[in-house]
Amino acid sequence: MTALLFPVGHLLARPAGPAQSITAALGGGTVPTGPRDARVRVGDAVRRLTQVQFLAWSAAHGDADAGPDTAGRTRPQVEHWLRDQGLSAPDRTVQELLADRLLAEADPHGSDAVGFARGHRVNPLLWGLGNSPEEPWLFSIGLMGQEVARVGRAMFEIWAWGPVDSDLWSSCRTFAELERDDDNAEDPGHVLAGFLDGLHGLLAVQAAYLDVSST
Repeated sequence: MTALLFPVGHLLARPAGPAQSITAALGGGTVPTGPRDARVRVGDAVRRLTQVQFLAWSAAHGDADAGPDTAGRTRPQVEHWLRDQGLSAPDRTVQELLADRLLAEADPHGSDAVGFARGHRVNPLLWGLGNSPEEPWLFSIGLMGQEVARVGRAMFEIWAWGPVDSDLWSSCRTFAELERDDDNAEDPGHVLAGFLDGLHGLLAVQAAYLDVSST
């Protein structure tokens, strides 16, 4: 299978810089004037990112205009996008961010997925708006009167309860256990794979962010 590239951390301040490139990475919006370095909180630490690093970190969120099934980003896709922006050594920038734990790679269906999930947790940034009688199997995420994403129940529950657990793997195990039907329990590895497959759809619209685990 294919490893996906995920951004880690919560954006606190965007850098001042070329608006077209930076907003393209974030899927729209405007760039306010401010410090040249971006600031991203990872765990209890605040990290500074150069404009080039910020572009790579932002691009790893995925495409806000893509559907939930096509928003995922791989390392080659991010590096290709950065080359299109004029960067001469995007592979070096991505490697720097991986070394600093501001980016992380994992194959949702691979042997490294559980280790990734144990090292990270998911925090929601928007509200859970619930489901509807017309489509009870889908749950909305956004602001009051402004839906930005619609996901299945497993995705919604793990997203909503992410801050309660110490890491993403614990969240998936908890959900799998709650779904137990007599002697048949949901496989937490399967739950995790489905969540990681769809996670860029939430990251791209700023509905959630990945952080390092609290353990």
